[in-house]
Amino acid sequence: MGAKLSNEQRKRLVESASKHIGILRSVLRDTPETFKDKDIRDFYEKAYYTLLCFAPAWKRLKSLLLAFSEMTKPAVASDLRTWHEIDSEHNPPQPYSRVANWIEVAMYSQNLRKELNEDQHLHNLREEFAKFCLGRLRTKIRKENLHYTDEDFFEPRVPWRIGYVEAIRTLRVNPGGRAHKTLFWILNNDPNEKVREHAKKAHRKHIHKSDTLKEINRI
Repeated sequence: MGAKLSNEQRKRLVESASKHIGILRSVLRDTPETFKDKDIRDFYEKAYYTLLCFAPAWKRLKSLLLAFSEMTKPAVASDLRTWHEIDSEHNPPQPYSRVANWIEVAMYSQNLRKELNEDQHLHNLREEFAKFCLGRLRTKIRKENLHYTDEDFFEPRVPWRIGYVEAIRTLRVNPGGRAHKTLFWILNNDPNEKVREHAKKAHRKHIHKSDTLKEINRI
């Protein structure tokens, strides 16, 4: 069926699906219990599969990350699994693990064929991801005295800021030369000691763009 769609039709489908995954953000934040309704869940699942089939990798990943970041219910097992195992006593909570699983499936190599054919090391995708993380580490206003609070950040939650710092370190890219500068600023100015510690380690180990492919080729 997808082959019969025009580019304009695909574009409209993607925009509609992105819009509805955007609405899912507020659902997961404000009324997560409604996600237990099978019809509602199926509706968002269809939007997800539309993105999976027709959207570029970063467009679908960004929408899902934003939705995931708004969740107030646990979405993975204690070992970070998103899937159910029959003999496990610690399976991920249903149905919320569906959202985390969507992110996981979206990054399967078979769903990244176009991107991998054009960019073997997914450098562009990693840069877009890193830019997203850097944006979440920004402050809403600049203070002259540099005495910031958690609420001054676009991401006020400490565990999430730590996660974004670690993601930047793991992605091994430095978009626009901003990554190491942001990490340096965070390690000196974040109000939380744990965030500063992670930023210090990430800044110390952050590799330059010229080293990235050498590291990846060893994996």
